[in-house]
Amino acid sequence: MEGLCGPEDPSSGPSTLTPGVDDGAVTALVLGGTAAMLLLNGLAAWWDIRSRTIPNLLVVGGAGVALAWRLLADGSLLDGSIGLGAGLALGLGLFALGVLGAGDGKLIAANGAFLGWSQLGPALLAMGVAGGVLALVTATYRGRLGKALSGAGYAILYLVTLGRLGALPAQTGPDERPGLPYGVAIAAGALATWFWRYL
Repeated sequence: MEGLCGPEDPSSGPSTLTPGVDDGAVTALVLGGTAAMLLLNGLAAWWDIRSRTIPNLLVVGGAGVALAWRLLADGSLLDGSIGLGAGLALGLGLFALGVLGAGDGKLIAANGAFLGWSQLGPALLAMGVAGGVLALVTATYRGRLGKALSGAGYAILYLVTLGRLGALPAQTGPDERPGLPYGVAIAAGALATWFWRYL
């Protein structure tokens, strides 16, 4: 049996999630974690849509709440800490390549603390899918779908070769300021992973 943050065996005793904790307390912990995830990701997405920034206080506070929640939930602080560190390394690496903003990278890290190392991979996949959908919708809305699709190959080449080949699309004019509030895609992917775990 793994505990609150992973698969469980329902036939294992009084609490099906955390040994020694009654089901009412477990339900409260799951609901508390869910509320914190919704608040973190909802505020981050809202802020990113409005200003194309995600405040440090929000993501650092979210990461702190995530680690405290994991400690209370089932003591899986190590999994959350590794998720936080791996998310931060990946997020800041993508920021260094110019793919994401720094706030986006830190939001990945905060979600990694909630989801843990074991769920970070599926969350990143879901974030990528959500980001692709967001990019297609935004390009279609702006009437630039053809231009976006033609630049996608160069961007993929740039990312795969760590910036040695290809190029990221240039953003030159005010109409082409950072156009994707990628925090929305990060939030959608993280929440999809979270809810998939508990459904």
